[in-house]
Amino acid sequence: MKKNYLKLLLVSLFLVGGLSLTSCSDKDDEELEQTITISQLPSQAQTFLNQYFADVKAKSIEKQYITTIVMYKVELVNDFEIMFNSEGVWQEVDAPDNKTIPTGIAPSAIEEYVNSNYPDYGINEINKTGEGYNVELISGLEMAFNELGEFLRVISDF
Repeated sequence: MKKNYLKLLLVSLFLVGGLSLTSCSDKDDEELEQTITISQLPSQAQTFLNQYFADVKAKSIEKQYITTIVMYKVELVNDFEIMFNSEGVWQEVDAPDNKTIPTGIAPSAIEEYVNSNYPDYGINEINKTGEGYNVELISGLEMAFNELGEFLRVISDF
């Protein structure tokens, strides 16, 4: 009888726990993103925006909590999106379709490689990765570069 009681108790606890996790998941998602102002961004992110997007206003700025990591997502009125880490260092810059990111954001070695090998296509998106950078050109071609900006491989063809 005690075994059946313990089994019933454990099953009940799992059910109640599962229901409570399900019922509060929407609230948790809301708490993971917080709308902020440009003055609440780390100073390095503010400097980046002033340097490359001085005349462009922000459409939205969010402080995002991903487990223990803080990220900042900035959407500009010209449809560029920039992700910054907690220190304000850019992690991703994404231009709208058929637009290029401003010169100087990508390491110079990457810009030189793209200009030499794909002169008709600019960089549409760049992401920092564990091994360096992933770059997508306007054509859709995706490439990987190491942390020094040296070409590694094509990720996907256009």
